Amino acid sequence: MFRKIVSNLPFSPALIGQLGFYARRLRKEETTRRAGLIVTALALVIQSFAVFQPPESVNAASQADLIPGGISTKAQLLAHYDKNTKRIKGLFTSLGITRAELANTKKGSIKGGEVAGKYNWSAVKLYSPAQGEHRYVFNHGAGNVDFFYRPLKLTKEGSLPYPVLEGHSARQGWFAIKLDCGNLITNSPPKPAPKPAPKPAPKPAPETCPIPGKENLPANDPNCKLNPEATCSLVNASLSNRTLVSLSGKATVSNGATISKYTFVVKDANGTVVKTISVSSTQTEVIAPSFEIDKPGKYSVSLIVTTSLGDKTNNTDCAKQFTIVPPKMCTYNPNLEATDPDCQPCEEGSNIWIKDPKCNTEIIMTKNAKNLTQGGIDAQKMKAKGGDKISYTISVENRGNKTANKVKVEEELLDVSEYANIIDKGGASFDTTSKTLSWGSMTIKPHEKESRTFIVQVIDPVPKTNSGTSNGASYDCNMTNTFGNSVDIAIECPIEKVIIEQTVSELPTTGPGENMAFASIILAVAVFFYARSRQLGKEVRLIRKSAHAGTL
Repeated sequence: MFRKIVSNLPFSPALIGQLGFYARRLRKEETTRRAGLIVTALALVIQSFAVFQPPESVNAASQADLIPGGISTKAQLLAHYDKNTKRIKGLFTSLGITRAELANTKKGSIKGGEVAGKYNWSAVKLYSPAQGEHRYVFNHGAGNVDFFYRPLKLTKEGSLPYPVLEGHSARQGWFAIKLDCGNLITNSPPKPAPKPAPKPAPKPAPETCPIPGKENLPANDPNCKLNPEATCSLVNASLSNRTLVSLSGKATVSNGATISKYTFVVKDANGTVVKTISVSSTQTEVIAPSFEIDKPGKYSVSLIVTTSLGDKTNNTDCAKQFTIVPPKMCTYNPNLEATDPDCQPCEEGSNIWIKDPKCNTEIIMTKNAKNLTQGGIDAQKMKAKGGDKISYTISVENRGNKTANKVKVEEELLDVSEYANIIDKGGASFDTTSKTLSWGSMTIKPHEKESRTFIVQVIDPVPKTNSGTSNGASYDCNMTNTFGNSVDIAIECPIEKVIIEQTVSELPTTGPGENMAFASIILAVAVFFYARSRQLGKEVRLIRKSAHAGTL
Protein backbone atom coordinates (compact mmCIF):
# COMPACT_ATOMS: atom_id res chain seq x y z
CA MET A 1 0.00 0.00 0.00
CA PHE A 2 2.79 2.41 0.92
CA ARG A 3 4.67 1.71 -2.33
CA LYS A 4 1.49 2.22 -4.38
CA ILE A 5 0.77 5.63 -2.84
CA VAL A 6 4.36 6.83 -3.24
CA SER A 7 4.63 5.64 -6.87
CA ASN A 8 1.36 7.41 -7.91
CA LEU A 9 1.93 10.61 -5.91
CA PRO A 10 3.71 12.53 -8.79
CA PHE A 11 0.72 11.86 -11.09
CA SER A 12 -2.03 12.51 -8.55
CA PRO A 13 -1.19 15.16 -5.91
CA ALA A 14 -4.55 14.44 -4.26
CA LEU A 15 -3.03 11.29 -2.86
CA ILE A 16 -1.17 13.47 -0.34
CA GLY A 17 -4.31 13.23 1.88
CA GLN A 18 -4.14 9.44 1.84
CA LEU A 19 -0.46 9.73 2.66
CA GLY A 20 -1.37 11.83 5.73
CA PHE A 21 -3.93 9.23 6.79
CA TYR A 22 -1.28 6.53 6.35
CA ALA A 23 1.19 8.60 8.41
CA ARG A 24 -1.32 8.83 11.29
CA ARG A 25 -1.85 5.08 11.13
CA LEU A 26 1.93 4.58 11.29
CA ARG A 27 2.17 6.80 14.39
CA LYS A 28 -0.51 4.73 16.14
CA GLU A 29 1.20 1.53 15.05
CA GLU A 30 4.56 2.85 16.30
CA THR A 31 2.99 3.67 19.70
CA THR A 32 1.45 0.20 19.92
CA ARG A 33 4.71 -1.53 19.01
CA ARG A 34 6.69 0.67 21.43
CA ALA A 35 4.34 -0.50 24.22
CA GLY A 36 4.79 -4.09 23.05
CA LEU A 37 8.56 -3.68 23.13
CA ILE A 38 8.42 -2.31 26.70
CA VAL A 39 6.14 -5.14 27.88
CA THR A 40 8.44 -7.72 26.25
CA ALA A 41 11.51 -6.21 27.97
CA LEU A 42 9.73 -6.29 31.36
CA ALA A 43 8.69 -9.90 30.78
CA LEU A 44 12.31 -10.75 29.99
CA VAL A 45 13.44 -9.18 33.29
CA ILE A 46 10.79 -11.13 35.23
CA GLN A 47 11.79 -14.34 33.43
CA SER A 48 15.42 -13.78 34.48
CA PHE A 49 14.29 -13.84 38.14
CA ALA A 50 12.73 -17.27 37.58
CA VAL A 51 15.96 -18.49 35.92
CA PHE A 52 18.47 -17.19 38.45
CA GLN A 53 16.29 -17.65 41.57
CA PRO A 54 14.59 -21.08 41.17
CA PRO A 55 11.69 -22.03 43.49
CA GLU A 56 12.52 -23.73 46.75
CA SER A 57 10.51 -26.11 48.89
CA VAL A 58 8.84 -24.59 51.97
CA ASN A 59 10.03 -27.64 53.91
CA ALA A 60 13.61 -27.89 52.56
CA ALA A 61 15.23 -28.01 56.00
CA SER A 62 14.77 -30.36 58.98
CA GLN A 63 15.41 -29.81 62.69
CA ALA A 64 17.73 -32.82 62.51
CA ASP A 65 20.07 -30.99 60.07
CA LEU A 66 23.41 -29.85 61.51
CA ILE A 67 23.25 -26.95 59.00
CA PRO A 68 19.58 -26.05 58.30
CA GLY A 69 18.92 -26.03 54.57
CA GLY A 70 22.33 -27.58 53.77
CA ILE A 71 25.28 -26.06 51.90
CA SER A 72 26.61 -25.99 48.36
CA THR A 73 30.22 -24.79 48.78
CA LYS A 74 33.18 -25.26 51.09
CA ALA A 75 33.06 -21.53 51.94
CA GLN A 76 29.53 -21.92 53.31
CA LEU A 77 30.68 -24.87 55.46
CA LEU A 78 33.54 -22.82 56.95
CA ALA A 79 31.20 -19.86 57.55
CA HIS A 80 28.79 -22.06 59.54
CA TYR A 81 31.79 -23.57 61.40
CA ASP A 82 33.04 -20.08 62.39
CA LYS A 83 29.53 -19.07 63.53
CA ASN A 84 29.25 -22.37 65.47
CA THR A 85 25.85 -23.10 63.92
CA LYS A 86 24.05 -25.61 66.16
CA ARG A 87 27.41 -26.00 68.05
CA ILE A 88 29.02 -27.88 65.11
CA LYS A 89 32.36 -26.25 65.90
CA GLY A 90 32.33 -27.82 69.35
CA LEU A 91 31.25 -31.18 67.87
CA PHE A 92 34.06 -31.19 65.28
CA THR A 93 36.61 -30.09 67.91
CA SER A 94 35.58 -32.88 70.31
CA LEU A 95 35.95 -35.42 67.47
CA GLY A 96 39.41 -34.06 66.55
CA ILE A 97 38.31 -32.57 63.18
CA THR A 98 40.08 -29.21 62.72
CA ARG A 99 39.13 -26.18 60.62
CA ALA A 100 42.17 -26.81 58.40
CA GLU A 101 40.92 -30.35 57.73
CA LEU A 102 37.48 -28.94 56.81
CA ALA A 103 39.17 -26.44 54.48
CA ASN A 104 40.93 -29.34 52.70
CA THR A 105 37.67 -31.17 51.86
CA LYS A 106 36.79 -31.85 48.23
CA LYS A 107 33.48 -32.47 46.49
CA GLY A 108 32.52 -36.09 46.03
CA SER A 109 29.61 -38.49 46.40
CA ILE A 110 28.56 -41.58 48.36
CA LYS A 111 27.12 -44.28 46.12
CA GLY A 112 24.76 -47.05 47.14
CA GLY A 113 27.55 -49.60 47.57
CA GLU A 114 29.47 -47.26 49.89
CA VAL A 115 26.72 -46.71 52.50
CA ALA A 116 27.55 -49.80 54.62
CA GLY A 117 29.84 -49.16 57.59
CA LYS A 118 29.26 -45.38 57.61
CA TYR A 119 27.54 -43.30 60.31
CA ASN A 120 25.25 -40.29 59.84
CA TRP A 121 25.28 -37.60 62.60
CA SER A 122 22.30 -35.35 63.41
CA ALA A 123 21.24 -32.73 65.94
CA VAL A 124 18.20 -34.64 67.25
CA LYS A 125 17.24 -38.25 67.97
CA LEU A 126 15.52 -39.96 65.02
CA TYR A 127 15.83 -43.69 65.79
CA SER A 128 16.07 -46.09 68.76
CA PRO A 129 19.20 -47.72 70.23
CA ALA A 130 17.83 -51.05 68.98
CA GLN A 131 18.07 -49.68 65.43
CA GLY A 132 21.69 -48.66 65.97
CA GLU A 133 21.42 -44.99 66.99
CA HIS A 134 23.76 -43.77 69.75
CA ARG A 135 23.96 -40.59 71.83
CA TYR A 136 27.22 -38.58 71.80
CA VAL A 137 27.76 -36.06 74.61
CA PHE A 138 30.49 -33.44 74.92
CA ASN A 139 30.95 -30.44 77.23
CA HIS A 140 31.28 -27.07 75.49
CA GLY A 141 32.12 -25.14 78.67
CA ALA A 142 28.57 -24.17 79.66
CA GLY A 143 27.13 -27.68 79.96
CA ASN A 144 26.73 -30.91 78.05
CA VAL A 145 25.54 -30.97 74.41
CA ASP A 146 23.88 -34.04 72.85
CA PHE A 147 24.36 -35.23 69.27
CA PHE A 148 23.29 -38.54 67.72
CA TYR A 149 24.87 -40.90 65.18
CA ARG A 150 23.40 -43.97 63.50
CA PRO A 151 24.14 -46.21 60.48
CA LEU A 152 23.89 -44.27 57.21
CA LYS A 153 21.70 -47.03 55.77
CA LEU A 154 18.80 -45.76 57.99
CA THR A 155 18.86 -42.33 56.30
CA LYS A 156 15.70 -41.45 54.37
CA GLU A 157 16.50 -37.91 53.17
CA GLY A 158 17.86 -37.24 49.70
CA SER A 159 18.54 -39.84 47.01
CA LEU A 160 21.65 -41.80 46.11
CA PRO A 161 24.31 -40.96 45.24
CA TYR A 162 24.64 -38.40 48.11
CA PRO A 163 26.66 -35.27 47.13
CA VAL A 164 29.25 -34.59 49.87
CA LEU A 165 32.44 -32.72 50.79
CA GLU A 166 35.02 -35.44 51.60
CA GLY A 167 38.03 -34.97 53.93
CA HIS A 168 40.46 -36.76 56.23
CA SER A 169 41.10 -36.16 59.94
CA ALA A 170 44.36 -37.14 61.64
CA ARG A 171 42.36 -38.51 64.57
CA GLN A 172 38.95 -39.52 63.16
CA GLY A 173 40.11 -40.67 59.70
CA TRP A 174 37.81 -40.34 56.65
CA PHE A 175 34.81 -38.05 57.05
CA ALA A 176 32.31 -36.25 54.80
CA ILE A 177 29.78 -33.39 55.01
CA LYS A 178 26.39 -34.12 53.38
CA LEU A 179 25.55 -31.10 51.18
CA ASP A 180 21.73 -31.20 51.44
CA CYS A 181 21.65 -31.02 55.25
CA GLY A 182 25.22 -30.35 56.50
CA ASN A 183 25.28 -33.61 58.48
CA LEU A 184 28.62 -35.22 59.38
CA ILE A 185 29.31 -38.72 58.00
CA THR A 186 32.12 -40.85 59.48
CA ASN A 187 33.59 -44.29 58.86
CA SER A 188 33.56 -45.23 62.54
CA PRO A 189 32.13 -44.20 65.94
CA PRO A 190 33.91 -41.31 67.75
CA LYS A 191 37.50 -42.03 68.75
CA PRO A 192 38.81 -40.89 72.20
CA ALA A 193 41.37 -38.09 72.44
CA PRO A 194 44.97 -39.20 73.20
CA LYS A 195 45.93 -39.08 76.86
CA PRO A 196 48.61 -36.53 77.88
CA ALA A 197 52.03 -37.82 78.80
CA PRO A 198 52.54 -38.17 82.58
CA LYS A 199 54.62 -35.55 84.30
CA PRO A 200 58.07 -36.72 85.46
CA ALA A 201 58.36 -37.47 89.16
CA PRO A 202 60.17 -34.78 91.16
CA LYS A 203 63.74 -35.53 92.03
CA PRO A 204 64.40 -36.22 95.71
CA ALA A 205 66.07 -33.48 97.69
CA PRO A 206 69.79 -34.01 98.34
CA GLU A 207 70.59 -35.70 101.65
CA THR A 208 72.31 -33.72 104.38
CA CYS A 209 74.67 -34.81 107.12
CA PRO A 210 72.73 -36.35 110.10
CA ILE A 211 75.36 -35.41 112.66
CA PRO A 212 74.23 -32.58 115.01
CA GLY A 213 76.02 -29.32 114.19
CA LYS A 214 76.92 -30.51 110.66
CA GLU A 215 73.49 -30.45 109.07
CA ASN A 216 74.72 -27.94 106.48
CA LEU A 217 77.09 -30.57 105.01
CA PRO A 218 76.15 -33.16 102.41
CA ALA A 219 75.74 -36.71 103.69
CA ASN A 220 78.73 -37.86 101.61
CA ASP A 221 81.01 -35.05 102.78
CA PRO A 222 84.33 -36.40 104.19
CA ASN A 223 83.86 -34.24 107.29
CA CYS A 224 80.45 -35.78 108.09
CA LYS A 225 81.75 -38.49 110.41
CA LEU A 226 82.70 -39.34 113.98
CA ASN A 227 84.01 -42.66 115.25
CA PRO A 228 82.85 -45.32 112.83
CA GLU A 229 80.11 -47.59 114.26
CA ALA A 230 77.57 -49.78 112.45
CA THR A 231 74.88 -52.24 113.65
CA CYS A 232 71.78 -53.97 112.23
CA SER A 233 69.01 -52.54 114.39
CA LEU A 234 65.69 -53.95 113.18
CA VAL A 235 63.86 -55.96 110.54
CA ASN A 236 60.09 -55.99 110.22
CA ALA A 237 57.59 -57.98 108.10
CA SER A 238 54.01 -56.77 107.63
CA LEU A 239 51.18 -58.44 105.71
CA SER A 240 48.32 -56.94 103.74
CA ASN A 241 45.65 -58.64 101.65
CA ARG A 242 46.80 -61.89 103.28
CA THR A 243 49.62 -62.64 100.77
CA LEU A 244 51.28 -59.26 100.15
CA VAL A 245 54.53 -59.07 102.16
CA SER A 246 56.21 -55.74 102.93
CA LEU A 247 59.72 -55.78 104.47
CA SER A 248 61.53 -52.90 106.12
CA GLY A 249 64.91 -52.67 107.79
CA LYS A 250 66.85 -50.33 109.99
CA ALA A 251 70.56 -49.91 110.72
CA THR A 252 72.55 -47.59 112.95
CA VAL A 253 75.81 -45.97 111.81
CA SER A 254 77.89 -43.23 113.41
CA ASN A 255 81.24 -41.54 113.33
CA GLY A 256 81.74 -41.88 109.60
CA ALA A 257 80.53 -45.46 109.08
CA THR A 258 78.44 -45.84 105.91
CA ILE A 259 75.78 -48.19 104.59
CA SER A 260 75.79 -49.46 101.01
CA LYS A 261 73.19 -52.24 100.85
CA TYR A 262 70.39 -54.07 102.69
CA THR A 263 69.79 -57.77 101.95
CA PHE A 264 66.53 -59.45 103.02
CA VAL A 265 66.51 -63.29 102.98
CA VAL A 266 63.12 -65.04 103.26
CA LYS A 267 62.95 -68.78 104.10
CA ASP A 268 60.09 -71.24 104.56
CA ALA A 269 59.61 -73.59 107.51
CA ASN A 270 62.06 -76.08 105.95
CA GLY A 271 64.82 -73.47 105.73
CA THR A 272 64.58 -73.18 101.95
CA VAL A 273 65.23 -69.70 100.59
CA VAL A 274 62.09 -68.52 98.76
CA LYS A 275 63.00 -64.86 98.23
CA THR A 276 66.09 -62.64 98.35
CA ILE A 277 65.78 -58.89 97.97
CA SER A 278 68.72 -56.48 97.82
CA VAL A 279 68.19 -52.76 98.25
CA SER A 280 71.13 -50.46 97.52
CA SER A 281 70.89 -47.53 99.90
CA THR A 282 72.99 -45.41 102.23
CA GLN A 283 70.00 -44.61 104.46
CA THR A 284 69.50 -45.97 107.97
CA GLU A 285 65.98 -47.12 107.12
CA VAL A 286 64.70 -48.76 103.95
CA ILE A 287 61.52 -50.36 102.69
CA ALA A 288 61.92 -53.24 100.25
CA PRO A 289 59.58 -53.66 97.27
CA SER A 290 56.47 -55.61 98.26
CA PHE A 291 55.97 -59.13 96.93
CA GLU A 292 53.45 -61.95 97.26
CA ILE A 293 53.69 -65.44 98.74
CA ASP A 294 50.71 -67.53 97.71
CA LYS A 295 51.52 -70.72 99.61
CA PRO A 296 50.17 -70.73 103.19
CA GLY A 297 52.65 -71.56 105.99
CA LYS A 298 55.27 -70.17 108.39
CA TYR A 299 58.17 -68.07 107.06
CA SER A 300 61.17 -66.20 108.49
CA VAL A 301 63.12 -63.17 107.29
CA SER A 302 66.66 -62.11 108.26
CA LEU A 303 68.41 -58.83 107.42
CA ILE A 304 72.07 -58.38 106.47
CA VAL A 305 73.35 -54.79 106.29
CA THR A 306 76.45 -54.18 104.18
CA THR A 307 78.45 -51.30 105.72
CA SER A 308 81.89 -49.77 105.45
CA LEU A 309 82.76 -51.94 108.48
CA GLY A 310 81.51 -55.17 106.83
CA ASP A 311 78.24 -57.15 106.91
CA LYS A 312 76.18 -56.59 110.07
CA THR A 313 73.34 -58.79 111.40
CA ASN A 314 72.03 -60.38 114.59
CA ASN A 315 69.57 -63.13 115.45
CA THR A 316 67.56 -61.03 117.89
CA ASP A 317 66.58 -57.74 116.25
CA CYS A 318 67.32 -58.58 112.60
CA ALA A 319 65.35 -61.85 112.37
CA LYS A 320 61.53 -62.16 112.37
CA GLN A 321 58.87 -64.78 111.63
CA PHE A 322 55.49 -64.36 109.91
CA THR A 323 52.67 -66.64 108.76
CA ILE A 324 50.68 -66.76 105.51
CA VAL A 325 47.20 -67.95 106.49
CA PRO A 326 44.92 -69.87 104.09
CA PRO A 327 42.52 -67.55 102.24
CA LYS A 328 38.89 -67.19 103.25
CA MET A 329 36.74 -68.07 100.25
CA CYS A 330 33.90 -66.00 98.88
CA THR A 331 30.33 -66.94 99.87
CA TYR A 332 28.95 -66.09 96.42
CA ASN A 333 31.76 -67.68 94.36
CA PRO A 334 33.88 -70.46 95.93
CA ASN A 335 36.59 -69.84 93.36
CA LEU A 336 37.27 -66.35 94.74
CA GLU A 337 38.79 -65.22 98.00
CA ALA A 338 36.60 -63.34 100.43
CA THR A 339 38.79 -60.23 100.08
CA ASP A 340 38.52 -60.21 96.31
CA PRO A 341 36.81 -56.96 95.17
CA ASP A 342 34.55 -59.08 92.99
CA CYS A 343 33.20 -61.02 95.99
CA GLN A 344 29.90 -59.14 96.11
CA PRO A 345 26.23 -60.11 95.79
CA CYS A 346 24.24 -59.07 92.78
CA GLU A 347 21.68 -57.38 95.03
CA GLU A 348 21.41 -56.94 98.79
CA GLY A 349 20.04 -60.18 100.22
CA SER A 350 20.79 -62.08 97.01
CA ASN A 351 22.97 -65.21 96.77
CA ILE A 352 23.83 -64.55 93.12
CA TRP A 353 27.40 -63.43 92.40
CA ILE A 354 27.76 -59.90 91.05
CA LYS A 355 29.50 -61.15 87.90
CA ASP A 356 27.21 -64.11 87.34
CA PRO A 357 25.61 -63.92 83.86
CA LYS A 358 22.27 -63.86 85.66
CA CYS A 359 23.24 -60.63 87.46
CA ASN A 360 22.37 -58.00 84.90
CA THR A 361 19.93 -55.27 84.07
CA GLU A 362 17.81 -56.12 81.05
CA ILE A 363 15.86 -52.99 80.20
CA ILE A 364 12.97 -53.54 77.79
CA MET A 365 11.22 -50.46 76.38
CA THR A 366 7.81 -50.86 74.74
CA LYS A 367 5.15 -48.53 73.43
CA ASN A 368 1.55 -48.66 72.17
CA ALA A 369 -1.04 -46.13 71.05
CA LYS A 370 -4.85 -46.06 71.17
CA ASN A 371 -7.25 -43.79 69.29
CA LEU A 372 -9.58 -42.62 72.08
CA THR A 373 -11.90 -40.81 69.67
CA GLN A 374 -12.48 -43.94 67.57
CA GLY A 375 -13.36 -46.22 70.49
CA GLY A 376 -9.93 -46.91 71.99
CA ILE A 377 -8.76 -49.15 69.12
CA ASP A 378 -5.13 -49.70 68.18
CA ALA A 379 -4.15 -46.37 66.57
CA GLN A 380 -1.97 -48.11 63.99
CA LYS A 381 -4.91 -50.04 62.48
CA MET A 382 -6.92 -47.04 61.25
CA LYS A 383 -6.14 -43.58 59.85
CA ALA A 384 -6.41 -40.75 62.38
CA LYS A 385 -8.62 -37.80 61.48
CA GLY A 386 -8.39 -34.14 62.45
CA GLY A 387 -9.43 -33.67 66.10
CA ASP A 388 -8.83 -37.34 67.10
CA LYS A 389 -7.31 -37.86 70.55
CA ILE A 390 -4.57 -40.48 70.70
CA SER A 391 -3.23 -41.98 73.94
CA TYR A 392 0.41 -43.17 73.97
CA THR A 393 1.60 -45.53 76.75
CA ILE A 394 5.35 -46.12 77.15
CA SER A 395 6.70 -48.84 79.44
CA VAL A 396 10.17 -49.54 80.87
CA GLU A 397 10.65 -53.04 82.34
CA ASN A 398 13.71 -54.48 84.10
CA ARG A 399 13.75 -58.21 83.33
CA GLY A 400 17.18 -58.70 84.89
CA ASN A 401 18.25 -59.57 88.44
CA LYS A 402 20.00 -56.25 89.13
CA THR A 403 18.55 -52.84 89.95
CA ALA A 404 18.79 -50.39 87.06
CA ASN A 405 19.75 -46.91 88.25
CA LYS A 406 19.33 -43.59 86.46
CA VAL A 407 17.25 -44.97 83.59
CA LYS A 408 16.56 -41.89 81.47
CA VAL A 409 12.99 -41.86 80.12
CA GLU A 410 12.45 -39.50 77.20
CA GLU A 411 9.97 -39.48 74.33
CA GLU A 412 10.94 -37.58 71.17
CA LEU A 413 7.85 -36.18 69.36
CA LEU A 414 9.47 -34.24 66.49
CA ASP A 415 7.50 -36.11 63.81
CA VAL A 416 4.29 -36.35 65.88
CA SER A 417 4.26 -32.57 66.55
CA GLU A 418 3.87 -31.89 62.81
CA TYR A 419 0.30 -33.22 62.93
CA ALA A 420 -0.70 -33.15 66.62
CA ASN A 421 -0.57 -31.07 69.82
CA ILE A 422 0.07 -32.44 73.32
CA ILE A 423 -2.98 -32.02 75.56
CA ASP A 424 -1.83 -34.21 78.50
CA LYS A 425 1.91 -34.54 79.24
CA GLY A 426 1.42 -37.34 81.79
CA GLY A 427 3.58 -35.66 84.44
CA ALA A 428 6.52 -35.04 82.08
CA SER A 429 8.28 -31.81 81.17
CA PHE A 430 8.19 -30.78 77.50
CA ASP A 431 11.09 -29.17 75.63
CA THR A 432 9.50 -27.04 72.90
CA THR A 433 12.79 -26.77 71.00
CA SER A 434 13.64 -30.47 70.69
CA LYS A 435 9.97 -31.55 70.94
CA THR A 436 10.86 -34.02 73.70
CA LEU A 437 8.89 -35.22 76.72
CA SER A 438 11.11 -36.09 79.70
CA TRP A 439 10.22 -37.91 82.91
CA GLY A 440 13.78 -37.64 84.26
CA SER A 441 15.73 -40.62 85.59
CA MET A 442 14.15 -43.67 87.21
CA THR A 443 15.38 -46.49 89.44
CA ILE A 444 13.82 -49.80 88.42
CA LYS A 445 14.25 -52.87 90.60
CA PRO A 446 14.52 -56.40 89.18
CA HIS A 447 11.33 -57.65 87.48
CA GLU A 448 9.54 -54.31 87.97
CA LYS A 449 7.83 -52.23 85.29
CA GLU A 450 7.21 -48.48 85.04
CA SER A 451 4.60 -47.03 82.63
CA ARG A 452 3.74 -43.46 81.62
CA THR A 453 0.81 -42.23 79.49
CA PHE A 454 0.39 -38.98 77.55
CA ILE A 455 -2.28 -37.79 75.09
CA VAL A 456 -2.06 -35.83 71.83
CA GLN A 457 -4.81 -34.42 69.63
CA VAL A 458 -4.56 -34.34 65.82
CA ILE A 459 -4.64 -30.79 64.46
CA ASP A 460 -8.00 -29.94 62.85
CA PRO A 461 -7.92 -29.22 60.00
CA VAL A 462 -4.97 -31.47 59.11
CA PRO A 463 -2.05 -29.37 57.72
CA LYS A 464 -1.57 -29.39 53.93
CA THR A 465 2.21 -28.80 54.15
CA ASN A 466 4.12 -30.68 51.46
CA SER A 467 6.59 -33.48 52.29
CA GLY A 468 10.15 -32.47 53.23
CA THR A 469 13.01 -32.29 50.73
CA SER A 470 16.01 -33.20 52.92
CA ASN A 471 13.86 -35.30 55.29
CA GLY A 472 11.32 -37.32 53.35
CA ALA A 473 9.58 -38.39 56.59
CA SER A 474 8.53 -34.78 57.34
CA TYR A 475 4.82 -34.10 56.69
CA ASP A 476 4.40 -37.50 54.98
CA CYS A 477 0.85 -38.11 56.37
CA ASN A 478 2.30 -40.35 59.08
CA MET A 479 3.09 -39.78 62.77
CA THR A 480 6.14 -41.91 63.57
CA ASN A 481 8.09 -42.07 66.81
CA THR A 482 10.15 -44.68 68.61
CA PHE A 483 10.44 -45.82 72.20
CA GLY A 484 11.89 -49.33 72.06
CA ASN A 485 9.55 -50.15 69.19
CA SER A 486 8.29 -47.75 66.53
CA VAL A 487 4.64 -46.68 66.33
CA ASP A 488 3.41 -45.49 62.90
CA ILE A 489 -0.01 -43.82 62.78
CA ALA A 490 -1.40 -42.91 59.36
CA ILE A 491 -3.08 -39.49 59.07
CA GLU A 492 -6.07 -38.82 56.81
CA CYS A 493 -4.50 -35.88 54.91
CA PRO A 494 -6.48 -33.45 52.70
CA ILE A 495 -7.24 -35.03 49.32
CA GLU A 496 -5.63 -32.13 47.42
CA LYS A 497 -2.26 -32.76 49.18
CA VAL A 498 -2.40 -36.49 48.41
CA ILE A 499 -3.35 -36.02 44.73
CA ILE A 500 -0.75 -33.30 44.08
CA GLU A 501 2.13 -35.17 45.74
CA GLN A 502 1.18 -38.42 43.95
CA THR A 503 1.00 -36.62 40.59
CA VAL A 504 4.14 -34.46 40.67
CA SER A 505 6.91 -34.10 43.23
CA GLU A 506 8.54 -30.96 41.79
CA LEU A 507 8.08 -28.18 39.19
CA PRO A 508 8.99 -28.87 35.50
CA THR A 509 12.73 -28.60 35.00
CA THR A 510 13.03 -26.07 32.14
CA GLY A 511 16.64 -25.07 31.86
CA PRO A 512 17.82 -21.44 31.85
CA GLY A 513 19.14 -21.78 28.25
CA GLU A 514 15.70 -22.58 26.77
CA ASN A 515 14.02 -19.75 28.75
CA MET A 516 16.58 -17.12 27.72
CA ALA A 517 16.57 -18.24 24.05
CA PHE A 518 12.76 -17.98 23.83
CA ALA A 519 12.75 -14.56 25.51
CA SER A 520 15.50 -13.31 23.18
CA ILE A 521 13.49 -14.34 20.08
CA ILE A 522 10.40 -12.47 21.34
CA LEU A 523 12.54 -9.39 22.07
CA ALA A 524 14.12 -9.46 18.58
CA VAL A 525 10.69 -9.65 16.87
CA ALA A 526 9.37 -6.73 18.93
CA VAL A 527 12.46 -4.61 18.17
CA PHE A 528 12.15 -5.39 14.43
CA PHE A 529 8.53 -4.23 14.15
CA TYR A 530 9.21 -1.15 16.29
CA ALA A 531 12.19 -0.15 14.11
CA ARG A 532 10.16 -0.77 10.92
CA SER A 533 7.36 1.50 12.15
CA ARG A 534 9.84 4.29 12.97
CA GLN A 535 11.49 3.92 9.54
CA LEU A 536 8.17 4.10 7.64
CA GLY A 537 7.10 7.12 9.69
CA LYS A 538 10.33 8.92 8.84
CA GLU A 539 9.89 8.12 5.12
CA VAL A 540 6.34 9.51 5.18
CA ARG A 541 7.54 12.75 6.78
CA LEU A 542 10.26 13.14 4.13
CA ILE A 543 7.79 12.48 1.27
CA ARG A 544 5.25 15.00 2.64
CA LYS A 545 8.02 17.56 3.08
CA SER A 546 9.14 17.07 -0.53
CA ALA A 547 5.53 17.26 -1.76
CA HIS A 548 4.87 20.60 -0.01
CA ALA A 549 8.19 21.98 -1.30
CA GLY A 550 7.21 21.11 -4.85
CA THR A 551 10.15 18.88 -5.49
CA LEU A 552 8.09 15.72 -5.88
